[in-house]
Amino acid sequence: KISVQGTGSYDYAGTLDASSAGRSLTIDTGTALLQSTGGVSSNISLVTKVGSGTLKLASGASVQVSDILVEAGLLTNNGDIRSSVVVMASGTLGGSGTIDGAVTVAGTLAPGNSPGLQIQTSGNTTLTSGAHFQAQLGGTTPGNGNGHYDQYNVQNGSFNIQPGVTLDVRKWTDLNGNDFIPSRRDTFTFITASNGITGGFADVTNTDYSQFILLDNNEGAHANGNLYGTGLSGNQTFAAYGKTSARATVGASLWAAAINLSSSSTPDHPVGIFNSNTGAGQAVIDLL
Repeated sequence: KISVQGTGSYDYAGTLDASSAGRSLTIDTGTALLQSTGGVSSNISLVTKVGSGTLKLASGASVQVSDILVEAGLLTNNGDIRSSVVVMASGTLGGSGTIDGAVTVAGTLAPGNSPGLQIQTSGNTTLTSGAHFQAQLGGTTPGNGNGHYDQYNVQNGSFNIQPGVTLDVRKWTDLNGNDFIPSRRDTFTFITASNGITGGFADVTNTDYSQFILLDNNEGAHANGNLYGTGLSGNQTFAAYGKTSARATVGASLWAAAINLSSSSTPDHPVGIFNSNTGAGQAVIDLL
């Protein structure tokens, strides 16, 4: 077991190893930040991360074990994980590295480093009931750092959303204090999966934006999970897009037919949900 005392930041440059195969390792970060630049060898079969602090795998670090269990705190993967990952209710998985193995999340999946792209090269991802997916918006293209937004990319597997999962939309503020504000026709593909996305989000929260964010909660087979900017305030509908009274009437009718408010939507922080697997939902995409 490795335990970190104090509240500072610490680096570990070597590769964590064991004298024989099949051993287990518990890393207790306490409330601190522990960064590993070397990783963990394959002699260790199970790595368990405990403590409310952060365990960060630096770029170039490699973890080649059978299983990783995040019981609490944040695991930031900027390196290469070659194992399955299980995140418990008090844990969070983030970072901009790669994962080769199945991922199961009961806590929070927050790809990137505010913001960023996390790539899963093999295996399926499952968000279980009560889990959260955090999508941070800082631009109109997926990627790392300023001008981008979060994306979780499953290259050879499926992304499964079980009932009771919440999507949390958050803004990115750059180093100059500027906030990214989504506009009409901005599309954010925050999840992509080669073998498809199954299930839908039970709720969507928007604590940072005063403009409507729309989620396509597609109930059919689809490869991309998309959010849309609208430029609409909390008391507006598609009627605001109409340049004539007739077009405004059509916009209001489409809104009524296709858009449902999320459970957490408020006039100050509005969120709408639609299903592009319907005719009305397709019309929403065409309008946006």
